[in-house]
Amino acid sequence: SLAILLLLGAPTASADIVVRRTTLLVADIDASIRFYGELLGFSVWYDQASERKPGRGGGLPLDGEPGRSRLVIMKGKDPWIGMVALLGYTDPALPDRAPPDARMQNGDAVLMMETDEIDAIAARLAKAGIALQRPLSQSEVTGAEGKTWQVKNLFVRDPDGRIIELSERVQS
Repeated sequence: SLAILLLLGAPTASADIVVRRTTLLVADIDASIRFYGELLGFSVWYDQASERKPGRGGGLPLDGEPGRSRLVIMKGKDPWIGMVALLGYTDPALPDRAPPDARMQNGDAVLMMETDEIDAIAARLAKAGIALQRPLSQSEVTGAEGKTWQVKNLFVRDPDGRIIELSERVQS
């Protein structure tokens, strides 16, 4: 509310915040590791299985029945930021979501990832038989300061149906 914002102060234009990682709940953690690792080029930074303990509090995504979880954090080029964590639950597994609709809906997210090897990633996806949501293309982008550059990008769904945008700035 406005009262809380007045008490806390409005955020500054250059907030001191960084997205370190995004955690994705996944149905098949091994399939997700292959997708983000072998196909997109991430590597495993952390891999830990653990017992879920009801009543402990703070559990993701719930404090329900006893079960097991596995958290695998995949890192890209930077060893500290922009990681993707894959979190899978078993015994019991979480319920499956409905299959993704071909169209985006409110509540969906697009994970945008920048790479310097988009052609190689596109080739790996094709070889693995992964259908692209939008094929590799090149276009001109104009930034906030009016500067333009060429960019290649493609869109693909991960094993759980999330949209991934891969982008590479083309050197001129």
